[in-house]
Amino acid sequence: MILDLNYNQISDEGASFIGSGLTNYLEIQKLSLDFNLNSIGNQGIQALGQAISSCSNIQSLKISLWNNKFQGSALAQFCDQMKNCQNLQKLQLNLRRCNVDSNTLSLVSDSLSQIKNISDLTLSIEQNGICQIGLSSLASKLLLLNNLQRLTLDLSQTLIGEAGINSLCQALPNYQKLSYLTLTLISNNLNTQCAIDLGISLENCKNLQAIYLNLYSNNINDEGAKALISSLKNCEKLKDLFLTLAQCNLNDSCIPYIGSDLKKFQSLNILAICLLFNNLNMQSQIILKNFVHKMPRLISNILQF
Repeated sequence: MILDLNYNQISDEGASFIGSGLTNYLEIQKLSLDFNLNSIGNQGIQALGQAISSCSNIQSLKISLWNNKFQGSALAQFCDQMKNCQNLQKLQLNLRRCNVDSNTLSLVSDSLSQIKNISDLTLSIEQNGICQIGLSSLASKLLLLNNLQRLTLDLSQTLIGEAGINSLCQALPNYQKLSYLTLTLISNNLNTQCAIDLGISLENCKNLQAIYLNLYSNNINDEGAKALISSLKNCEKLKDLFLTLAQCNLNDSCIPYIGSDLKKFQSLNILAICLLFNNLNMQSQIILKNFVHKMPRLISNILQF
């Protein structure tokens, strides 16, 4: 079932009515609910949570709730109700601009960690003030999802900083079954050390086959970019790499080092690198393209300058 109700004026009353209707489909296995840019408050979100919790056979659930009127405490209760969906394997939860602070994220993380069969999790919490404490809680609680194979986290503009990245980096290598990872970290004031730590962490994720890493608009500089790619070349099972280093304060001097390390990727089939809005001249672009063309197993590549 797919309900796309974005950009409407759905209130608590409307959300409660929709929730009541969902209880007529208790055997449903796939459900997609889009409620972006509505006026759902605390009562409405709790009614939806109660309805979803009654659908105990659900295996795939997508819920998009960004820019509504409910408070963090109500969102935490909503997620707590989802614990009853123990058959859930795939969960996509969009909480962009949803009043999520560190305490709320900690409660949400605790609830999600109790849905033991989740193997594919997408959590979008961009433009919330979760800070380092919230991310640390999330990273540690996700360790309890022993079946997690695919993880997508959008943490853009969340004030996590260096301390938050450090918490995430410590946890990632412990997700033993993780094979597909998407991290979107746009505009988080990340520095060179953050990029270095990310590289070391990902290098130690031994089963990764695909990495989608977006560091747009962070000040990682040449040394951070060089260290990151140098570490990624040691991911022995990596087949797909999508890397955004746009507006990261990179200069021409780093390109020969990046290119030399890219040539050492032994198993990579697909490569996409975005280097827009950096200080790179035409000669650097040519140099990087030449290195990429020498990658031994590459089937497809996209380079953006």
